Amino acid sequence: MEKKHFGIMLFLVGSIGYLILSLYLSMNRFNYNGMTGTYAALLGNELLVPYIIFCAMGVIGFIICLYETYFRKKK
Repeated sequence: MEKKHFGIMLFLVGSIGYLILSLYLSMNRFNYNGMTGTYAALLGNELLVPYIIFCAMGVIGFIICLYETYFRKKK
């Protein structure tokens, strides 16, 4: 498997996970110690770590795709 394909898959999984968590958080309002908003919903639903992981997966996949497409020397 080429690194570019790995980057694409990583980006897609990260983006889909990020989208699913964002939709879940928008449907379930949460009040966490007087705080409201996305950060309070992440803390209240205990989804902060998966949210960060999916964001990191998407960003890393995007960086791999960019590097493999534009900056890698062809053999």
